[in-house]
Amino acid sequence: MVCIDDLGYFLSINRIDLALLENSSLVALWESRILILVDCIRNVDSRVDVLIEFMRRTAVPWSDGLEALIKKCSTEQNLRRREEFQEQYRLLQMRKMLLRYGIKNFNISDSTMVKGRVK
Repeated sequence: MVCIDDLGYFLSINRIDLALLENSSLVALWESRILILVDCIRNVDSRVDVLIEFMRRTAVPWSDGLEALIKKCSTEQNLRRREEFQEQYRLLQMRKMLLRYGIKNFNISDSTMVKGRVK
């Protein structure tokens, strides 16, 4: 397996345009490819960068593969974006909880709105 370190190179060789991934149905099409390729990134911070962007766009409920990758990256020490990574995972969990109540189209990215809605 070929491993890479540069995030820009990763995106360019795999023809992944983050603007294309704004549509959650397109994310589902790319998910298996992205999950496989993220394992090829040696630099943990670059891997987390891709994972954070992917978590922002993934459909709920997310795949077991994404869950496993999140758990694997969460054990890494000294992540540059640890707090952002953890917050994005909490938002994913919140979206999953809201889905159980039939709430699908809720802008969860505004954490103040979420906190007000949950109370």
